[in-house]
Amino acid sequence: MAEIPLLSAKDKETTILTLFRFEMRKTRLQFKRIEEDRVALEAIHSSDDSSEHYLDSQARLFGDIHFLFVCIKKLESIFFKMRKYFPDNLKLKELEDRYDKLLGFCGGLRDDLEHIEDRPGKGVVGLGSTFGRFFQFDQKQIEIGTELSDEIETFFREVNSTVDQILIARRKESGERFVIMRSHVTIPGGPGTFQLKKDEKDRTS
Repeated sequence: MAEIPLLSAKDKETTILTLFRFEMRKTRLQFKRIEEDRVALEAIHSSDDSSEHYLDSQARLFGDIHFLFVCIKKLESIFFKMRKYFPDNLKLKELEDRYDKLLGFCGGLRDDLEHIEDRPGKGVVGLGSTFGRFFQFDQKQIEIGTELSDEIETFFREVNSTVDQILIARRKESGERFVIMRSHVTIPGGPGTFQLKKDEKDRTS
């Protein structure tokens, strides 16, 4: 059994950054999975488009698209929590202004797909459609490819760097000793293990 460690609630700012980094890992995996799903679906001959194999491949693609928007929505939610923790930081405010439209659009698609059972009464009659790298749902369209991936990566990188620098500065001011959790694995029936890299051990000595 593997556990994802979080820091103490007393250090909520560092914990929220840990969550942000973990959610970005999930987001990267979704972009990769969607590309693999497309290749697999396109490899199926058109005459097989009613076969179980085709329908499963189609469902896998749509499911991974759905979960991509879930991950992006979670990145947005965590980012807004950071904004509350650091309300006076001008860089985070600038990032909010720059990415608000993109994050809001992806979040809206997440809401549509998450609550699709409520949409038929609102004029929605399809589960969505894909054309190459474009995904369309209820007259909303977005290209899920390198450009979107790069935008999300840039957003993550700038937020991560900004908050990391804030926390480093705080620790230096307070002279706080700290540990970054990187690997925490619990073995069923045995004690948990926690390992630090050499440079992390040095910081706590």
